[in-house]
Amino acid sequence: MQGMTHDERMATAAQLKDRIISRYGDNVLAVFVTSSTARGLDLPFSDLELTVVHRDGTAPDDRAYYCRRILVEIEHSEESRILLV
Repeated sequence: MQGMTHDERMATAAQLKDRIISRYGDNVLAVFVTSSTARGLDLPFSDLELTVVHRDGTAPDDRAYYCRRILVEIEHSEESRILLV
């Protein structure tokens, strides 16, 4: 089984971001990649971790999927739980 390159993982993140925004619309304030992929330290079988910031009261439960040969974990958080600096 072949893993995924960093560029493939980032392309998958971009596609997932588009699907998330399409599904949740204006309730989505931000979507970002976290962990090893965000730091450019991901390996062929590293997972892809995304955080989605929603307007308060609109965040669904966190999700995990097996997508395109890797585990994808999506953390849904509400804006009031995010530290603003």
